[in-house]
Amino acid sequence: DDMWHVYNLVTKGDLVQSTTFRKIKEESKTGSIVTNKRKIVVLLNVQSVDYDPEGPSLRVSGVNIGENKFMNVGQHHTLELTMHVPFTIVKREWDSLHKERLREATDPNLNCEVAALVMEEGLAHLCLVTNTCTVVKSKIEHQVPRKRKGVSGHDKAVEKFFEKCMIAIAQHINFSVVKCLLIASPGYVKDQFTNYLETNKPEWYNRDMVVVGHSSSGEKQALVDTLSEPTVRERLSSVKFSLDLEILEEFFKLLAVDPNRAVYSLTDVKTASDLQAISTLIVSDSTLRTKSIADRHKIVDLIQTTRENGGDVRIVSSAHVAGERLQQLSGIAALLRFPVYDLCDTEELTEEEQEAPEEELKFDLETLDLDLE
Repeated sequence: DDMWHVYNLVTKGDLVQSTTFRKIKEESKTGSIVTNKRKIVVLLNVQSVDYDPEGPSLRVSGVNIGENKFMNVGQHHTLELTMHVPFTIVKREWDSLHKERLREATDPNLNCEVAALVMEEGLAHLCLVTNTCTVVKSKIEHQVPRKRKGVSGHDKAVEKFFEKCMIAIAQHINFSVVKCLLIASPGYVKDQFTNYLETNKPEWYNRDMVVVGHSSSGEKQALVDTLSEPTVRERLSSVKFSLDLEILEEFFKLLAVDPNRAVYSLTDVKTASDLQAISTLIVSDSTLRTKSIADRHKIVDLIQTTRENGGDVRIVSSAHVAGERLQQLSGIAALLRFPVYDLCDTEELTEEEQEAPEEELKFDLETLDLDLE
């Protein structure tokens, strides 16, 4: 989760300083040219950021603006930021959402985690469902023949499949951090597997932490419906992502039955905000990363205005199933206190506003206390 928070903090135009290794061509004592790998400190003007959830790590690409004897100003470089590697982020402005993200990252009460095993006969996906994203830790497959009269090998194959699932859970899930294990499947597979766990009682097993639910299949995508079940939500009610799913489900239901009280797109949400109609504002963190600086300022203003008017604000992760659904609807949406009509007539940005170049962010390096040696 820490690197995901950093991913949501670093944006194009920021400065990032960290140590890195770079191949340097040098002249040896004999006069030949040799290539040595040197550990250096670089200061990059960020151009792009990529997130790798498996690491987890960030790849920050940009242009070097801090000259040193091994790297000139203007040279391109890519930093890989990982856990336990110090780095510094410099922004032109730390807005309220950046500060809120930092508070969330440093509050241990906001970092609950859930493991989920969605399964069907012969196929299962073991996922780690955090406050911010859903990561597949293991895909378990085993061929299970159809159940027939006589000797078919079905029962033995199912038992072998359950054994693989049990071993995968032990290998990939850290139960000193994970608060509960959600087991879901169509039919009775989940019940058969929980009975298997009761019988074999692996070291990590604790009956009180297991939550059983229904899923349409053993694929990761089936988690959307499973996590939306009222009984599952009740057991996971203290976890942030459960609340995100609940509010998204409410939005889509309202959009279907009363579309004038559920709006999406920055333009329509802004219009609803001007009328003080927003009861709940929902924003995808991906929208905050990819929008222009001007649009981000508009969204920050929308969030502050919504809170000042007594509304609720939910920032949902685009790497989580809830955020994936919201991202399909422009990444920003709102539930309204009362109907607002004719939003489709709202004027969009003019061509000049759409094509206006962003102001280049410039920093005075002399005022920054950064050591490039």
